[in-house]
Amino acid sequence: RFLPKLLSATAPPSLGGSQHLPRLHPWGGCSEARPPPAPPPPPPASPPLPLPPPAAV
Repeated sequence: RFLPKLLSATAPPSLGGSQHLPRLHPWGGCSEARPPPAPPPPPPASPPLPLPPPAAV
């Protein structure tokens, strides 16, 4: 409703594009007016820590 151009370009509301793509176009749905918060970025892949030397028993 707010951006009919994007909705029509991706999938017209007549086909239920707003319902099929609630994540890509949250503003298309009447219930969700604003987009959900973006998920936190994944932590950087850290190199495996070296194993400590075996304790001499």
